[in-house]
Amino acid sequence: MNESEKDELRQKEKARRMKEKLLRLPVNDVILEVQKGVIDINDVFKAIDEKLKEKKNG
Repeated sequence: MNESEKDELRQKEKARRMKEKLLRLPVNDVILEVQKGVIDINDVFKAIDEKLKEKKNG
């Protein structure tokens, strides 16, 4: 398994765990917007991922 495949598997696992965590959080505006279909769940994950990358890079 090469590095890109490992990275892809890590990202999928991370997304799965984030989704589980999101489902356990108390109901808030973001979850309500996702449930209404206003915000796509994938967009939430992308935004979180971008913030994490920003934090890692300084």
